[in-house]
Amino acid sequence: MAEDSVVVAVFDLLAIGVAVLIVLAAVRLGSLQFALIAPHDAEAVPLLHSLGFAAGLAAAFGLLVAAPHAAEFLPQRLFAPQSIWDVSLGAFLSRHALPGHGTLAAAWDGLSGAAGGAGLAAGWASVLAMAAGLAVSFRMWRGRLRLRAALSFLVLAAWTALIVNYAAHLLAWGLMQLGFWAFLVLLLAFQRWRYHPRGDAHG
Repeated sequence: MAEDSVVVAVFDLLAIGVAVLIVLAAVRLGSLQFALIAPHDAEAVPLLHSLGFAAGLAAAFGLLVAAPHAAEFLPQRLFAPQSIWDVSLGAFLSRHALPGHGTLAAAWDGLSGAAGGAGLAAGWASVLAMAAGLAVSFRMWRGRLRLRAALSFLVLAAWTALIVNYAAHLLAWGLMQLGFWAFLVLLLAFQRWRYHPRGDAHG
C-alpha cells in the first residue's frame, strides 16, 4: 500500500510539473509576442508595462471572482469530497486552462455590479487601466508606432490576465493533487522561513 501511495504521488508530481511547464511556456510566449509587436523604444516607457500588468491583474481577479466555481477556491472546499479539483491533468486543462463562457459572461455583467463589490471594483479597475494604457500609447508614439504600442499593451494585459487566472487554478488543483504532501511542503517552508537567519536590522 505504501508503494502504491508513492507511485501515485510521483505521477501527481509529474502532472503538476507538466502544468507548471505550460504556464512557464505561456509567460515566454507572451513576452516574445510583446517584444515583436512593441515599438523598439517601448522599454523607455515603463508606464506602458505597469499599466499593462495592472490591467491584466485586475481582469484576472475579476475573472476569478466571477467564475461559477469561485467558492471552490475556499480552503474548506478545496479538499472536500468530490472537489472539482480532484481531476486528471487533461480534465483540469480542458476545464480551467482558459476562462469559460460562463465566467466571461459573469465578468462582463460584473461591470454593472452583478458579481458584487469585488467584481465591480476589479472590472472597472481593469477598464480604467486599459484606458490609461491606450492613452499612453497614443500620447508617446506617432503614426504606425501608435498602433503597435497600443496592440502590444493589449497583448501584455491579455497574457497577464490569462496567466494569472491559470496560475490561480493551477495552485488550487496542485494543492488538491498533493493532498497531505501539500501540508508537509507548506510546513517545511514555514519552518525554513521561521528559522532562517535574519540580517542585523541595525547593520
